[in-house]
Amino acid sequence: MNTIRNRNEKKYDICIVGGLGHVGLPLGIVFAAKGLKVCLQDINKKSADLVKKGTLPFIEYGAESLLKNSIEEGNLSVSLSPKSISEAKFVIIAIGTPVDEYMNSKTREFLEFISSIKEYLASDQIIIIRSSISPKTCDQVIKTLGEGKWNLSYCPERIVQGYGVKELENLPQIVAGFSDHAIKEASNLFNKISSSVIVTSVAEAELAKLF
Repeated sequence: MNTIRNRNEKKYDICIVGGLGHVGLPLGIVFAAKGLKVCLQDINKKSADLVKKGTLPFIEYGAESLLKNSIEEGNLSVSLSPKSISEAKFVIIAIGTPVDEYMNSKTREFLEFISSIKEYLASDQIIIIRSSISPKTCDQVIKTLGEGKWNLSYCPERIVQGYGVKELENLPQIVAGFSDHAIKEASNLFNKISSSVIVTSVAEAELAKLF
């Protein structure tokens, strides 16, 4: 059921940055299927054109009908503009992270990306990192964001590629954050789609992702 939003509310409930990838797309589809307003923000125009038509750009079992229904109902949209990031209450960062020859994620490139979108982020948003990152990266993200009270959360994904839609609702979701508000809001969000939520420290969440 569509609800009328007042002027102070954001255009979207969620904006997923990197929303057309193997991590972001199934997550966006599942949230949209639950009735949330989701924007998939990405730079991949080819995938954007496909998804807008209700076509998956890769194999994701059980997702096609959910994708089409969510688009028809107006719960799922696609944007190639980073300005869409500023229009959502929750910003989920699900970009792919490059790795070095030892399979360690390249932290500097990830932090440079955070810096590049900082102008679209605000303290009233809940920022959720979902990308694969090295331990202590979240601490560096806080420093990159700079002064102000940031509601940053780390909620790692643990799905098998191609089975995201099925596994998101069956796997417990790890939630960690740098403020009680971030932890509470991220927990409430993932409780809408996950079997359960497990709250940990940020360091524990980063290590759990690696394991």
